[in-house]
Amino acid sequence: MDIRVTDAGRNVKRIQLFVDDEAVSGLYLFDLPMRVGGAVVRMGGIGGVATRKEHRMKGYCRAVMDFTMRYMHDERYDMSVLFGIPNFYYRWGYVTSLVDCECLIRVDGDGCPGALREVRAKHRLRKMRRADIPAVLEIYAKANASRSATIARDPATWRGPRKGSGWQIKARPLVAEQNGKIVGYMFVDESNDSVVCSEAAARDEAAYSSFAAFLARRARALKQETVRVIAPPDDPFAIYLRRFGATFTVRYPLCRAGMACITNFNTLFRKLAAEFTRRARAAGLAQPSSLCVVTDKGAATISFDGRRARVALGERPAQARLCAAQEVLTQMLLGYRGWRDALNDERVRLSGRKAPLGPALFPQGEPFMWPADHF
Repeated sequence: MDIRVTDAGRNVKRIQLFVDDEAVSGLYLFDLPMRVGGAVVRMGGIGGVATRKEHRMKGYCRAVMDFTMRYMHDERYDMSVLFGIPNFYYRWGYVTSLVDCECLIRVDGDGCPGALREVRAKHRLRKMRRADIPAVLEIYAKANASRSATIARDPATWRGPRKGSGWQIKARPLVAEQNGKIVGYMFVDESNDSVVCSEAAARDEAAYSSFAAFLARRARALKQETVRVIAPPDDPFAIYLRRFGATFTVRYPLCRAGMACITNFNTLFRKLAAEFTRRARAAGLAQPSSLCVVTDKGAATISFDGRRARVALGERPAQARLCAAQEVLTQMLLGYRGWRDALNDERVRLSGRKAPLGPALFPQGEPFMWPADHF
């Protein structure tokens, strides 16, 4: 029995376990840049985990996952994300850390005035062309500049959405144009059974009315009563849709769906000083403060002098000391759980003096990865 790593495309590794020179279990490892707030870290995306039916229940998948976790640490992947089946991946430290959310809008608004069906477009919408990609990526980057778990899409390789709202659904990329300039974009499922927008963003929020009008027209053409938009509830387009009577569903699954873990504590924390500075300033913190963070994966001490945060690896003297399980710290870094909620967890201990830096560094958020980037 041996495990082999091979290239399976640009920034993709195939990790397989062989028995008698036959591949019996394996997965794909995607090398992706992911945001933790405004910082971009190296994320290992796990996908395509499978074992041949006749070789299941022999520990092969566990062996592949054990190897992959060591590989990611040694190759300096900072974090890892996967979209997991229930009650399995917690064994390797993965914890649900991404929100699963969408909103549903009735096109006719139950007959009320101001319904979605009444929206009028303000822009011309057309299919996205290759020449539009730089503008679309610029809009995407600005809209998601500080949203944790979003992918920092690479202009050199990104050519449009690989998928729609589901694994077997294609996305139709559209752009909103005004005076020859791209002011927004939207991805819509290519389906005749439902009307689903899996992503939308704009530099001019007036484009949202054009997106809404398109979705309403498409719903009427397909004789659909509702429109579904996949977006976190604090997304600007989702907020715009509230006026039409939107029902938001936000799911926080347990031990499944969008899960994450820290794979290399030291390389991760070296990349977070600027982000910690941004968070401390955003919280209005002015006085010096320090916090030592200790987990089973490593330790770091964050100090803030009133202007700038610094990260020193290892345990150093600090105002307060936070001991947290890796799983809880992962959720805190991404914003899935905030400081106060995390302290109410038996896997977390806080000692020392009151440290205002803690609440500033770990605010509550809505970490989210757009369906087009799922793997």
